[in-house]
Amino acid sequence: MIKTLLNKQFHIFDLDDTLINTRWSYQEAQKTVIRELWPEKTTPQIDKLHDLLNWYCQQTGSGNTELYFDLFIRSTISDSRHWSKSLSKALDCYEGQFESHLSLNPVAFQYLKKLLTLEKRIALVSNGGLEKQLRKLHLTKLDQFFQEEQIYISGQYPRKCKKPSPFMIQKACHDWKCPSNNTVYYGNTFSDIIAANLADVCSVFLKTTDKIDPRKPKIAQPDYQIKDWEALK
Repeated sequence: MIKTLLNKQFHIFDLDDTLINTRWSYQEAQKTVIRELWPEKTTPQIDKLHDLLNWYCQQTGSGNTELYFDLFIRSTISDSRHWSKSLSKALDCYEGQFESHLSLNPVAFQYLKKLLTLEKRIALVSNGGLEKQLRKLHLTKLDQFFQEEQIYISGQYPRKCKKPSPFMIQKACHDWKCPSNNTVYYGNTFSDIIAANLADVCSVFLKTTDKIDPRKPKIAQPDYQIKDWEALK
């Protein structure tokens, strides 16, 4: 597998939970916020509150931080006079904690370096708001690998261009004059894999298992599935 991938000329990467530890970072930050708001709570109580907060996060989307924290605080603090102050405290704490936890996977870092040593072309294709995603690139020092012209973020385009649309992958291939059969896309969600397959590029799925689920539709089946970046060392 690794030889086949390295023979490809153009390597395109998803960002969140592919190259960087986004989900773990925001969950750790959420737990810290709860401890700040309720320092007297026991660990089981903290976990229960975090389950509720995480549920709101899932319903609104992890990028809508202020909204899901507002819903959480309204449902856990009975006195409405404290809602505004608690929300402000939660958001201030969360942002600092999230950014401090965010980091680039060290094996992914080495893989990117290897690609550049081999004179391969690389690009980034990610869903999300432009400002937030660029901030993550800066914090994790990924901006040393991806320059402005190599970055494709859904917030730059109409909503219909968001993955699983193949638009951004196809645009990257077009901009860099790389045919789809010489391109590979690395992602961690079925949305990523569907986008890659629709764009007719090789797809690599970073999942908790290296076994492809045959029950999924063909359009959601990756060419390769790996448990983590260690498989590509």
